[in-house]
Amino acid sequence: MKTQTIFTALLLAGFMYAFGQQSPSIHWRFANPVVYEQWGDSFLQFDIEISADRPGTFHSDLQVYLDYNPGAFGENVAASGNISVERLGLLSGNVSGAEKYIQLPPGVPGVDNMVSRHACLTEALFRVPRQNFMNEAPVLPEWGGLFRYRIRILDASETAGISFVAADTRGIPLMDDGQYYLNRDFTNPLKYGQDDLFSGLYENNLLDFPLTPSGAFAGNETGISIFSDGNNIFIKAGEVSDLNLKLHDVYGKTVLSASLSGNHEYQVTASVVKGIYIAEVQDGTEITTKKVFLSR
Repeated sequence: MKTQTIFTALLLAGFMYAFGQQSPSIHWRFANPVVYEQWGDSFLQFDIEISADRPGTFHSDLQVYLDYNPGAFGENVAASGNISVERLGLLSGNVSGAEKYIQLPPGVPGVDNMVSRHACLTEALFRVPRQNFMNEAPVLPEWGGLFRYRIRILDASETAGISFVAADTRGIPLMDDGQYYLNRDFTNPLKYGQDDLFSGLYENNLLDFPLTPSGAFAGNETGISIFSDGNNIFIKAGEVSDLNLKLHDVYGKTVLSASLSGNHEYQVTASVVKGIYIAEVQDGTEITTKKVFLSR
């Protein structure tokens, strides 16, 4: 009897441990939304970031569904070529020349799930819950980037109307019940706990985000604003100004230097290795700095 009691207790403890390991939550948010102009067109750019509520979850297969305002961006933005999707840090890395994660379908910026709904799916190529094969999701309050979206704006008088889609109008789960991870105890894909039992999984939305280009540049004390679209650095001054731009890598080394004159808006193409840089702009005695991400 004693042996059976011990066995039952161990079995129950193992079940409770396994259950606990199978139900971490994944949180989603929109980050860094900005509107900018380039070559006569206006674009909305934003990042999608995730965070887990406990350490040790290596994200596997993820699904992103976004509803958007067709009055602002048109319908079927993937088929019309009005959207681009760039993978960020949590979908980066390779193993022996093969990418850790693949985007589905490959070679295209997602698909049109409906006329005003966009879908982007990813899969882990190697299902080995170790950092050299997969990427571990950051833990709240830290966040990590999955995708950077850029959508061409057709009518800037509209608002973005963008939100995550947990389920369709029939209640069939889309983003809910469709996110998977691995950990060191369970090496088969497990679902993140994402249903009505959890709250706060979708932290924000861009439903009312304005689409006027002025939203691209947040003012500061010097009147200088700096923004990057991943390939270029955009600088805007309050008036026509002669500026000096320096771009520093994370070690403080200057990798680009340029003198800008005769205008109040500038675009500088930075042919540098993909990564995070510090853009430093000097206007007379005033210096403005901004952390930028470049992916050329």
